[in-house]
Amino acid sequence: MGRERDRAVVLRHRPYRERDALVTLFAERLGKVAAVAKGVRTPKSRMAAGLQALTLARVDLYVGRSALLTVTGAEPETVFPRVREDLERMGRAAMCADLVDELTSEHDPLPGTFQVLVGALEALDGGRRPAEVFVAAAWHLLREAGLKPDPSRCAACGRMLDAQAAWRSGTGPVCHRCRTAGDRPARPASLAWLRHVDGEQPAAWGSRPAPPGAAAEVERWVRDFVVAHVGRVPRAFRVYDQVAWPEVEEGKD
Repeated sequence: MGRERDRAVVLRHRPYRERDALVTLFAERLGKVAAVAKGVRTPKSRMAAGLQALTLARVDLYVGRSALLTVTGAEPETVFPRVREDLERMGRAAMCADLVDELTSEHDPLPGTFQVLVGALEALDGGRRPAEVFVAAAWHLLREAGLKPDPSRCAACGRMLDAQAAWRSGTGPVCHRCRTAGDRPARPASLAWLRHVDGEQPAAWGSRPAPPGAAAEVERWVRDFVVAHVGRVPRAFRVYDQVAWPEVEEGKD
């Protein structure tokens, strides 16, 4: 038991009882934690600004015997205003947050995952291309979770990929020797862009446009991989699909 102060991104914010809220935080040192914020839904609450979803804040937490922590203070570090003003950016940010929620367990410190999430939010807020930012962030989140396949080698035999490479659902890229009828063709330009993304730092995400159609194709691969390993389509993905995904499917990167 004790008190902790940490930087955290608010992944979820849900009303609880009459004046309180339940929040899911992803903290730099503590990892993912669930907490109750008492009185945060009252007009005079000093914590409300720091506990909005998709806010980076400095939070004070009381850690008791329960797995549910208590927020005793929250000061916003940044609310990412440009993200909140644009539906596309907000949707992509929510998808990143939901993916972090799906790929992590509570009370598991993952500073690398925290840096990827903050980097994605900063890139989206900085005016970078939303589709490219999301694909890069999702790919790096898969790497932090130990799930990412090697974009240069066949996931079946380990050989270097060739021009006839394909993408196997739930597995990753495969070479022409291992390719089967159920595998989808993978364009060389898309694989080359994915390898480029694999080595990029967050500061560069979305700064340059992907080759025509590459971001949409790689996003399909990433989504397929996420669903195969998570076991379902994350909620924020479904919400985004209802608004914008049909346009991305058509290749409007």
